[in-house]
Amino acid sequence: MLRNEHLTSEAQLNVEWVHNLLCKTSQLVTLSVMTKAIFRTQKLKSTRSVSGCLKHNFRDIKTPNADLDKLDQNEVLAGPETAQEAMESYTGELPDKIRKNAVMAIECLATASPEFFETATPETQKQFFADSLKFIEDRFGKENIISAVVHRDESTPHLQ
Repeated sequence: MLRNEHLTSEAQLNVEWVHNLLCKTSQLVTLSVMTKAIFRTQKLKSTRSVSGCLKHNFRDIKTPNADLDKLDQNEVLAGPETAQEAMESYTGELPDKIRKNAVMAIECLATASPEFFETATPETQKQFFADSLKFIEDRFGKENIISAVVHRDESTPHLQ
């Protein structure tokens, strides 16, 4: 999740990111099926939606598609270790006056097609998420990242 300070065109981000990751992925893993890198962004327009997103990412609220037996496999790559700490850090950086139509944050999701994760080694997966985070840091600035969590408790691992 990002503070909204350096937003650029989603289409431009998607094309560049997918191209770069697929080039790296093809060097790391040889697959007989076509794999795809996926990058999605969503505007969060209220502090309440930012809070809800953080609670979801840290599994402080019920997440129906998450496997409770795999919660310990989730990994925080950037930011605080809890939703409460992340929210406190975020609200501490907000200006006193906020426009009524402001975008409060941008949620990013980075993943790949299930076929990639079925054949990728743990090291390759780790590198995939490290490269994904690096892309986000380069695009938006490391200082604008509120939180980055790898979810391995769902059917397809992803960085959110």
